[in-house]
Amino acid sequence: MKLLFYLASVTLALSASSVAAELTAEVPQGDPEFTAKAMSAAPADLGKDATIIRIGDGFKVTPIKTGTNGWTCAVDTTGEPWCADAAGLEWFKAISTKAEPPDKTGFVYMLAGDLGTSNHDP
Repeated sequence: MKLLFYLASVTLALSASSVAAELTAEVPQGDPEFTAKAMSAAPADLGKDATIIRIGDGFKVTPIKTGTNGWTCAVDTTGEPWCADAAGLEWFKAISTKAEPPDKTGFVYMLAGDLGTSNHDP
């Protein structure tokens, strides 16, 4: 039993380190590369039908692809991909513009991880 636990722990650690190793601060310039990185944040079946956006200063949104499932995926300026539902997108906008956050629950996928974002001063 201890051996099984050890093997599972090593497998999870290696999986986590390989995902972390793939995540870089690069924000892809080409739309296909940007889209692929943005979609890496969510389960494949959710990401394929999501809207893909680029976000500029002041949360200026430039759409790359219009989706059909109500989810939006992007790569933030630090290279971290994320996908959010409508309320989650409102949260990202509020954080980015230092506005009052919405009074609702939003969901965000960041399956590729993050690079150490500050929760005190995002």
